[in-house]
Amino acid sequence: VSKSMLVRDVEPNRLEAVKASLLKWLKTRAGDRIGLILVAGDAFVQAPLTHDLTTLRSVLEQSGPHSISRGGSHIAGAIEAAATALEKSGVKNQVAVLISDGGSTEGQAMEALQKARSNGRFTLFTVGVGTPAGGPVQVPPQEGKSEDFTKPPAGYVTDEYGLRASSRLDERSLRLLASAGGGRYFAFEPDGDVWNRLYTQALQP
Repeated sequence: VSKSMLVRDVEPNRLEAVKASLLKWLKTRAGDRIGLILVAGDAFVQAPLTHDLTTLRSVLEQSGPHSISRGGSHIAGAIEAAATALEKSGVKNQVAVLISDGGSTEGQAMEALQKARSNGRFTLFTVGVGTPAGGPVQVPPQEGKSEDFTKPPAGYVTDEYGLRASSRLDERSLRLLASAGGGRYFAFEPDGDVWNRLYTQALQP
């Protein structure tokens, strides 16, 4: 839910495209336990592993940049949170799926991943969102207000020199993480088929 996920190189933007396709896909799941971790400058479990996917969908729908005040992309923290939650759950095969543009990562993601995999049961898959060209990072809408995607963004994030901050998909970093995590990388597709491929080719086996 970092600000870079608001870039509009995927319609209507990265975050909303992911949420819409995931919300639709979760309706097709039954019998699975799924949890949700949000990550920006911090990372925390927003919804623990649950069979109640209706509630999970509601939590996902309400999640956005306002959910975490600290900016950034603390992927190491997300991996640690996932590993801890899965370990406590007692499940044998511990699987986490990182959905990210891969940009501006903070923390030691590889070290966190090695620690998580030390139990021999943790696997990480990654899903890359965005395009290599990327786009400017916009200022998030006020909490509780929906964005009108037919209009230009209300404002853009700028650096100390007044230049617009930009973000593009860092596919290389996400591929490296997936490889080190014993999983594989998937490219996000707005039609949502990526979740079916991820499930049948990776999670189900």
